[in-house]
Amino acid sequence: MRDSSDRTSASVDKLLQELQVERLDAQRRRWLSVGAGSALALLAGASGWGLLLASTPQNSPAISPTGRIGIVSVGSLPESVVRVHADFSASSDEPGSFSIVVSVYPNPAQNLLTSSFKPTIGFLFCGDLREGLTLTEANQGRQPSPTPVAGSTLFDSVVGERAECDYLEITGITSQVALRGSTDTAFASTEGSRVLYAFPGVVAPLLPESINASTALPLPSEAEITVSLRDVPADLQVSQSMPQIPADGQLSWTSTLGSAIPPSEYRLSGVLENAQASASVGLFAAGALVGIAGAAVLWAMEAAIGTIRKSRP
Repeated sequence: MRDSSDRTSASVDKLLQELQVERLDAQRRRWLSVGAGSALALLAGASGWGLLLASTPQNSPAISPTGRIGIVSVGSLPESVVRVHADFSASSDEPGSFSIVVSVYPNPAQNLLTSSFKPTIGFLFCGDLREGLTLTEANQGRQPSPTPVAGSTLFDSVVGERAECDYLEITGITSQVALRGSTDTAFASTEGSRVLYAFPGVVAPLLPESINASTALPLPSEAEITVSLRDVPADLQVSQSMPQIPADGQLSWTSTLGSAIPPSEYRLSGVLENAQASASVGLFAAGALVGIAGAAVLWAMEAAIGTIRKSRP
């Protein structure tokens, strides 16, 4: 009788132990399931972020033609040396800005000009450049307003349609005429680390013409026109340029009218290396997070398998 009671007690104790083991095992399984689920969620999120960064295409930036600036002489110039220098801002943080200086120097061989000579220069602002155009006469501080070219059906390949141009005349207080300008037309467009610059050509009509009741004459054939890009980001790596960058590597182009027609537009594309480096850091961080999450999943699976083995009799 006592032996039967002892056996019954032992069976009950064994059953209670097995129930306790199963309860602990079930609890471990629940916690491991939560851990594995969290690790899988982390892996999925990190993988999604990494794939998004890696697969998101960097669209090429786009920019519309910005227009042209024509330079003419109002009235004849004596034998002289004419230099035109225009520079355009490469800043993408502000509307398009530029400056133009037209200098008329005495010809050293003829010396026909005196220090009292004050040229009158005409400016044609054509195309999208006219949007929101504001000008300041640098030597006098005045803000002149160009007026639309009236009654002209003239078109040529240098300036384009005169009906799409505004005209302004400035008489210098010295032998120079200087203008500063800003426009709502952007000269820069960015997409991620990629950047595209487009700025107007500075050109000179080839033939005399009448503009708003003034006689506009071509600049001398020896006149030089130099166009430069300023405020260039230090980390810009140029990949393409039209026209090509000069041999000295400077973003500055000079044309002599008697030898070549100046470009009607300038375009440069490239990469901002600092922005590209930041994108690479983001990709590296995403990859590292994916690796950590993957290791967490493996650890959870190994722990689960180990626990199951230990719980078996």
